This record gives sequence, C-alpha cells and structure tokens, in this order.
Amino acid sequence: MKNILLTVLIITFISCENEKKQKDFIESKIDTKPLSQKVDTIDEVQTKSFKILEPVKWTTETKKISDTEYDLIINAAIEPNYHLYSQKVPEDGPLPTVFIFKKSNDYELIGNVLEENGHTVYEPVFEMNIKYFDKKAIFKQRIKVKNKNGFKIIGEIEYMTCNDSNCVTGYGDIEFKI
Repeated sequence: MKNILLTVLIITFISCENEKKQKDFIESKIDTKPLSQKVDTIDEVQTKSFKILEPVKWTTETKKISDTEYDLIINAAIEPNYHLYSQKVPEDGPLPTVFIFKKSNDYELIGNVLEENGHTVYEPVFEMNIKYFDKKAIFKQRIKVKNKNGFKIIGEIEYMTCNDSNCVTGYGDIEFKI
C-alpha cells in the first residue's frame, strides 16, 4: 500500500532534477523492508497520513477604480525555497501561471492579467532564462462592470511551483465579490 501511494505521489510531482537525480530520489524513497516489518494493523494504516504539498496560498480582493471599473487582485503567498512561474515562460519550459475567468454578462475583462516584475534567472534544469516569483506575487485584472447590482466573479488558476528538489503543479478556484 505504501509503495502504491508513493508511486501516486511521485507521478503527481514533476521533478526538476536530471534523470540520474530522479532515479536516486525515487530509489531512496522506496521501502525495501520485508512485508513482515511493514505496517501490520488497520489502525496503523489509518494513523498514517501523507502531506499534500501546497506551496502557494492564494487570496483575492477587489479595488474600485471608478463607478464602472474594478481591479481584481490575486495574491500568491509562496512558501520559502519555492518559486512560482510567470504567466509568460519560454516554450519547452515550466508550466506558466494561467488565470481563467468564467464569462458573464455582468462584466468584461479589460486587457490581460498584469503581474509584478519578479526575477528572471537562468535555470539549468530547463536550460533557459525564466521569470518567476518567490515569497509573494501580485496579479491584477481590470474589469468593466456592466451590472450595477452586486455579483460574483468566478475564476481558476493553474500554475507550477518548484524548489531545488521537485516541482508541483497546482490548481485553484478564485472568487471576487463586486
């Protein structure tokens, strides 16, 4: 059971290491104990848990610009040693951060999602210069309101974040109240 769960976890992670480091990492995590020394009871199995990595926490807020325009602000709090990739990354690089807003007759998007400057550095794993954020990132999407009554804007975020030993792809829902 442990090896099956470990396999599932490894599949969900995208390693940022080269092939040899990937193999060494996987082999170091495989439990080679005989079956008799592994978990023996159902109670022991139930007390074991796996931590799901979520190195980025997302929050939202709105800022009224005028009677008809608002900024949707999306904040990313990034765990130490991890970095979050920009919306614009080179082809064959990491997955970019993507924002998808549910279409509605209540509002229209003005332009694209803006992001802070971040850091552009050479990443040997991808062999290219890539823009990313560490510690925090702020993204803004301006909208024009078409409905004077209050409403919600629903969106999704898809992203990739990495540290020195692994990468995590993530997905999140976001909501704004106007």
